[in-house]
Amino acid sequence: MNYVFGKQREQILIESIEEYVQDDNEVRVMDKLVDSPDLYSLGFLTAKNGETGRPKYSPQDMLKLYIYGYYNGIRSSRKLQKQIIINREVIWLLKGLQPKQRAISDFRKFRMVIGEVSIAIFAYNLKRVISIMGFKGLMERIIEKMKLKVA
Repeated sequence: MNYVFGKQREQILIESIEEYVQDDNEVRVMDKLVDSPDLYSLGFLTAKNGETGRPKYSPQDMLKLYIYGYYNGIRSSRKLQKQIIINREVIWLLKGLQPKQRAISDFRKFRMVIGEVSIAIFAYNLKRVISIMGFKGLMERIIEKMKLKVA
């Protein structure tokens, strides 16, 4: 019979996380914006690790996760945690990290100086800018701005 069959599940696949997201995906903009040094001056990244205990997740990575959630209409920490496991964009954005639901909700409660409303406003504005300028135009502006700051 002429059917298309999938691969064997036991087969080992070698994949790169970089292949999960196309070059013109909005997630790349989120990644560039959060990794830019401007966020420190806004007061977003304030969490510090203690002397003892397990290290915390990077505030930048947690902020990326929340921006992704607001951008895509995912408000629940439990739903975000599920996306971390099944969604390739989120796996790429967090570089394979898999924080649990409690860590995600604690970040919102304790480690944000500006708060949840600002994340929502930031994500909303990001969505507006991408729709107005287009992805390539926004990426060009971000790259130009980063080059100017380095120079």
